[in-house]
Amino acid sequence: MTTNPSATPLLKDQLGADYVARLITQLAQLAQTVHGHAWLDTTPLIQLQTAEHFLAAELMPRIHLIADALFHSIRLPLAEKMPYLAQLSAEFSGLQGLVFPTVIQRHGIAEPELAMRYLADVTPYSSAEFAIRPFLQQYPELVLPQLQQWALSENPHLRRLACEGARPRLPWGTRLRDYQRDPRPLLPILHQLSRDDSAYVRRSVANHLNDISKDHPALALEIATQWAGQHPHSDWIVRHGLRTLLKAAQPEALALLGYHASQVKATLLLDRDTVPWGQTLEFSCLFSHVTPQQPLRIEFVLHFASKTGLPRQKVFQWKRGQFSEPQFTLSRKYSFTARTTRTYYPGRHRLQVLVNGHRCAEAEFCLAPP
Repeated sequence: MTTNPSATPLLKDQLGADYVARLITQLAQLAQTVHGHAWLDTTPLIQLQTAEHFLAAELMPRIHLIADALFHSIRLPLAEKMPYLAQLSAEFSGLQGLVFPTVIQRHGIAEPELAMRYLADVTPYSSAEFAIRPFLQQYPELVLPQLQQWALSENPHLRRLACEGARPRLPWGTRLRDYQRDPRPLLPILHQLSRDDSAYVRRSVANHLNDISKDHPALALEIATQWAGQHPHSDWIVRHGLRTLLKAAQPEALALLGYHASQVKATLLLDRDTVPWGQTLEFSCLFSHVTPQQPLRIEFVLHFASKTGLPRQKVFQWKRGQFSEPQFTLSRKYSFTARTTRTYYPGRHRLQVLVNGHRCAEAEFCLAPP
């Protein structure tokens, strides 16, 4: 079989046989500096490198397989094994670093106090946001106070873990159904971090608030109202944390951020009525009757043709701010080239322009068949 050298690498390729080989090397170096090799048997990792089920596995299953092999390669009781894992984790970062909290998640669930200690040690090199969740579900009376304590930490990685690990709808993570139903036990953590100095932490708080808004919009608005205008950091969190409600043109969310009804008129022009398959639509919009310095949130909505005929749409932010001129023009392009995140179907599409949540203009066009 021939391969395409220009093909985009897959995320799982970061955790392939080469990664396992590096893990073996780092383990061997660590063993030379601490009590010799008596505790180390890398056979599980060596066998994993060429195992068909490993090579065929997708990203998360690969992480689990490597974590299990690593766990069995260190032949010590869990409490003695953890310091080696913590030392080793400092040599890896990002996606590759997820292996280490995963070891603790999969093999430390029966010893939560020990696990909490070492999740705190490994999270700065990657993130224990996924690994903490089973512990929070099984031992809430232990883990929730720990998260509140981490929210007070001087370490931004621990403060972020306190927030991100408890997100009810964390992507790729197990849903925290209890906190989806009632997120109020988590609110002290969010309030503590609502003015955090770290953008890394603030982004997590905003995402957590956005999670809450999907299940409890009134509660999200109540929280945002408390934070709005209190500090530039909390204002940033409010803007990003209410993004789902803003895209849905929720009136209270728009009003909270100053996006009130306007007299703006819009004239929308498309560069073509029919877009050839895989090509680009260009469009522009003339905005007039603009009140100087009025905050405007300008979006466009694409209503896509669908295979079943059911509605498919996506809201895109276009421009946000205050404008000094009574009229101005914005231009934009949208490509219909194939992508993994969205499937296109030929047929009638509709483009709408929104100003502060209100439709100001729209036009139709056709996407031609391939």
